Amino acid sequence: MQRRVRGLLFGIGIGLAGVLFVASPFGLSFEERVGLAWLFHLRGPVEPPREAVIVAIDEQSAIDLGLSSTPRDWPRSLHGLLIDALVERGADIIVFDLAFTREQPAGEDEAFAAAIARAGRVLLFEATERRITPLGNGATGELVVETFSQPRPVLGAAALGIAPLPLPNVPARISRFWAFLGQSADRATLPALALMAYGLHYDSGWPRLSPGWEDPLTPPDQSLPNTSRVTRIDLMARTLRRQVKTGIDLNGLPPATDEKAQQLRRALIALYTAPDAHYLNFYGPPGTIRHVGYARLLACRGRTAPPCDIDLKGRVVFVGLSELTKPPTSLAMPSPRCLRVRMAFISVGSRSLQQRSPICSTFRRCSRRNHS
Repeated sequence: MQRRVRGLLFGIGIGLAGVLFVASPFGLSFEERVGLAWLFHLRGPVEPPREAVIVAIDEQSAIDLGLSSTPRDWPRSLHGLLIDALVERGADIIVFDLAFTREQPAGEDEAFAAAIARAGRVLLFEATERRITPLGNGATGELVVETFSQPRPVLGAAALGIAPLPLPNVPARISRFWAFLGQSADRATLPALALMAYGLHYDSGWPRLSPGWEDPLTPPDQSLPNTSRVTRIDLMARTLRRQVKTGIDLNGLPPATDEKAQQLRRALIALYTAPDAHYLNFYGPPGTIRHVGYARLLACRGRTAPPCDIDLKGRVVFVGLSELTKPPTSLAMPSPRCLRVRMAFISVGSRSLQQRSPICSTFRRCSRRNHS
């Protein structure tokens, strides 16, 4: 009897030690850096959703276009031509994963803004800077200050929406993201806003949840300063998030019109009812998500015969830095935020790993896959 009791106590002790280990910073780092990576490797590559496409600003595009190796210096009028090409190919939503905060020569911003307004489907990135300062004077702790820098006013005035994507402060490699910023008035981040815009493109039922909402996809009144349209989609996303927290039933929406609308509605309901934070779901090695070169799209304007048979109908297109192979020269690359924005969109839009133990979440996926 005593032997069984000792065995039971030993098992409880091991279990408690495991819980304490996983809850510690070292345990979290080990779980995410070693355990999560191993389980993704064990699962193997999976097919990503077809809805996401990356337009790669890469070294080859810089060479082909004869441009600087620093993409922020590229003429913004060129981005305007790219928008026209993406609209021509049928892209539903266009997300620029670049910060447009610096001034450029006269006419560049205006040409870019005109293309954004013509498209009526462009989301822009809001740069985020985090500063951590020790409190000092004998006090313990740190002061964390986040500042947000919006794109140039003429660009923001034309965009469908603007959103940030701050990075979690975790003791391991970045493997998570926020869909909503609970400490910033439930503001939607760029991947969540992209999914919202994509859903609204196919499902008109969402604005009916509140009689006061205007359709955020309608053309803005260009005579108003700083546009009302950015405010509409951002306000709608924030309001939905708050209403979910207060118990609104999203299943009470009018019936979706078709299968595509039903699919996106399920994704949005899952997004708004999930925690703020999610784990990134890695689908495979570089290139698993469909890539199209920036220069290739510009060269193929007005042409559809191979190699210009680029069909983007029904897609969400992310424009940003991406290298599938090591470049022959040094392309000035920013932080890995670019890839995370695209991966985050795919996560919130389909098979997100919500904020729980990543090992448990991935193990469940491996088990389901091995038994299907």
